[in-house]
Amino acid sequence: LDTACGASCGAAAVKLNNMTGYTVKNSIFENTNARAGGLWCDIDCSSAVMVNNISRNNGGHGIFYEISSKGIIANNLIYNNRSIGINVYSSEVKVYNNTIINPDGNSVEAFKVADDDRPAPDKGATWPYSNTE
Repeated sequence: LDTACGASCGAAAVKLNNMTGYTVKNSIFENTNARAGGLWCDIDCSSAVMVNNISRNNGGHGIFYEISSKGIIANNLIYNNRSIGINVYSSEVKVYNNTIINPDGNSVEAFKVADDDRPAPDKGATWPYSNTE
């Protein structure tokens, strides 16, 4: 696995998409290279529960919930990651009781919530998905 990729890198210890009603619990995501994150759900995940996990020593984010909705991210231990501890680019997500420790102090954000204009693909969209609007 080549994790030395560019800005739109798709690598992570675990990367999911198009998942509904799933739980990631009591797992460890660690020691990824380059910019690869720990746990990443990208594009059309819904009703996810991510609890009691450890994401540590990753080159990217600890947990990233992107272009998705209705999630719970709770009771996770996130430390020594080289990018944002918990990053949420999704709607209706509850984030609470997480511990985030970053070795670089103020140069790495612990928690980020953002919004942008990228919609999730329609259910009938073909892969690879591209929003050209």
